[in-house]
Amino acid sequence: MLNNRQLLILHPILNYALYNKHFVLFYCKHKVEVYLNIKSQFYLKISKECGIEKKIKFNI
Repeated sequence: MLNNRQLLILHPILNYALYNKHFVLFYCKHKVEVYLNIKSQFYLKISKECGIEKKIKFNI
């Protein structure tokens, strides 16, 4: 599981997602998907092969 420090490292990536709506990357053996929904809520979905581990929601 990603810890808080690792999530802070992802912060610039979250800003990048605001312009691109959705993208996927791989970080520390985790698949990280970032996307915006219709209500301008911002999701960071972190998963491994076995399924979703964490889904983080931001309001912007």
